[in-house]
Amino acid sequence: RICKREVATQISTSPTMDTKPHLTYFDIRGKAEPIRLLFEEIGIQYEDTRIPREAWFGGKKQEMVDKGLLPFGQVPIIQDGELLLAHMESIMRYYASKNGLYGETPEERVQIDMVSVFGEDWRRSYVGVVYSGDFDQDLSKYLAQSGPKNLGIAEKILSGPFGSLKLNFASFVLWEMIDLQPRLKADILNEYPKCAAFHRAIAERENIKKYIASGKRPVQANNSNKG
Repeated sequence: RICKREVATQISTSPTMDTKPHLTYFDIRGKAEPIRLLFEEIGIQYEDTRIPREAWFGGKKQEMVDKGLLPFGQVPIIQDGELLLAHMESIMRYYASKNGLYGETPEERVQIDMVSVFGEDWRRSYVGVVYSGDFDQDLSKYLAQSGPKNLGIAEKILSGPFGSLKLNFASFVLWEMIDLQPRLKADILNEYPKCAAFHRAIAERENIKKYIASGKRPVQANNSNKG
């Protein structure tokens, strides 16, 4: 995998014979991290362009819009040959379906989709805290309300039909959200044994363990430097 910091990188809109997926996102984990985890698990070689926040608002976003690279005005995006993909879930679903990580039946796929959507609902409540203008107050509310609520739902998910499925793309959506919680409160997973066990199991998978240990994972979870 090639990681690039967006300062020297020019992204071509021309079709290329190189079909290695090219991921573009901010220089954080954010919505790109579940995609990275999926690629690492599958063993997909990919380019990873990471745009500093100041470059994005300093003209890079408009440059990408002008080149037709932002169909919905936001990142992450993937360029894969002539294919341009946007939105985390769509990207993950595409590569998962090509690599056996999107269930085997409609019933399995709908379980996977529901968990993926739940993960994004959870992310919105997390983002509301870390980008809050009153971080301390909103963190207290989160740890008393949204955090336990979503961890409790995750416990039930892992105890239900989803928990018996093979590894799939929503596993990484859920794992990333669980992984973020101790950044808000170190011992938060102590009361959620299913979540803690699931987190350990994914982290110990060979390719995921190598990725985490490689130092290539973005240090910042978000652009607020909180949580």
